[in-house]
Amino acid sequence: MNLIEAALDKLTDNYRKARDSNIGKVFQLVFSELEAVKNVFHKIEDWQDIDKAQGVPLDDLAKRVREERGQKEDELFRDYIKMRIRLNRSAGEIETINEVGHVFLGDAYVGVEEVWYKSELNHEPAALLISFQQTDKPVNMIAIERIKGGGVKVYWQFVLSPVEIKIATYSDVITYPYWLCGTFACGVKPYRAFDGISLNTDVALVTDSIVNGGYYPVTGRYLAGGNSFVGEV
Repeated sequence: MNLIEAALDKLTDNYRKARDSNIGKVFQLVFSELEAVKNVFHKIEDWQDIDKAQGVPLDDLAKRVREERGQKEDELFRDYIKMRIRLNRSAGEIETINEVGHVFLGDAYVGVEEVWYKSELNHEPAALLISFQQTDKPVNMIAIERIKGGGVKVYWQFVLSPVEIKIATYSDVITYPYWLCGTFACGVKPYRAFDGISLNTDVALVTDSIVNGGYYPVTGRYLAGGNSFVGEV
């Protein structure tokens, strides 16, 4: 019920409680302005919330925590403001990095861990390994660099989700999940480029009889170049 309807409802039965009555028209003139003011106050209240603020009000919220907009759109700018709030309260600990990771990557963020016990990373004493899954969101490495402790190196790990490989036989087509991990490269002269990147390939297995299958974890280092595919298992 808006202000006009509330005012009409409070009239005694001596008056006709309708908008098109004389007193109803007077109420519309008076309360339409008050209704507009009321809506503005509601909007001001809503825009105190980072998730609802837009444009200049969002800029004002950012100034309070000393975060500059630059060329960022409102949606991305909100994430930066939230990150800045955490950064202002942070000592660079793992818990804060986890919070920032969830802000920027959502459910795709896996976690962060120290690497001093990992031989493949040379037992780095002052480094962190940040893991994330496939996502459409941009991975904001700059934000993590700003929040981590000074002198701490950051490694990034892309965790592949299980994919499916189809095994074709004369009798049936069988689909099994499999995992790829390790180091992959491609080119005329294969070289190490990235760790854990996805490799898309079609593998057709043709047999003379039905093949029973199960789970096949695939590990090791693979090099692919030209029409060949070689590697170690």
